[in-house]
Amino acid sequence: EVVLTPTEFKLLCCFVRKPDRVYTRDQLLVEAWGDDARVLDRAVDVHVCSMRKKLGKYGKGIVAVPGVGYKLSAREK
Repeated sequence: EVVLTPTEFKLLCCFVRKPDRVYTRDQLLVEAWGDDARVLDRAVDVHVCSMRKKLGKYGKGIVAVPGVGYKLSAREK
């Protein structure tokens, strides 16, 4: 069992819907916080880092795409 915050869960759902799709930080902000949220894009980094830790070995599948954002790699690691 993995306990995620509501924000982490929204981000994970976004990744799972379309594996291998690269999401920008701005796209992830809208997915997790909504269009009118006043949150810095680095908040995505903090939540993704926390989510990776909670998911353990499965968290390695969420990979950073330098200069763009994040994706869920469909390939097994």
